[in-house]
Amino acid sequence: QMLRQILEYPTYTDTISPLEIIASSLPGIKDRLNLILHGIFIAYLLVTWAFTLKKGYKLFIWTAFLTLVITNLITIRTATTNYVVLLPVFFFILRYTEERWRLSGRFFVGTLLLGFLVGLWWLFLTTVQGNQEHAWMYLPLPIFCLIGLWWVRWWYLNSSRFLIDKMYNQSSSK
Repeated sequence: QMLRQILEYPTYTDTISPLEIIASSLPGIKDRLNLILHGIFIAYLLVTWAFTLKKGYKLFIWTAFLTLVITNLITIRTATTNYVVLLPVFFFILRYTEERWRLSGRFFVGTLLLGFLVGLWWLFLTTVQGNQEHAWMYLPLPIFCLIGLWWVRWWYLNSSRFLIDKMYNQSSSK
């Protein structure tokens, strides 16, 4: 049954990456822009990996989350079902936003969750074609996660009052 599912996978997923969807919005330079975007993101990821070596657990965790996001942006075959791996990144961003802004952070996170709930369903229902989701469904979550990671990076790396620090300090003191 697993083998059958693997063989059927190409029949219900698109052979397009989220970056290619962005590039296709400029048809005259689509192919060149697609290559440039993929090159930029791959180079950025490689440089980030090199910079992360031996820099500590916090930067490693942030870079691991960045790797999940970028690999979902540059993948050749995509489907929203693959975005389950972005849930830890999504919750990481929400957690540090809420912790940083306290009460207003809770309001922002609640509003954001409601916006994702309504917005993604609206996007799906207005763009669905038969039983196929539209390619625009592949953009909101990875792009939010990428921008969100960049946004919380400084707070996460420069603060020692967050949950990850408390957990790390407890495990290293034992």
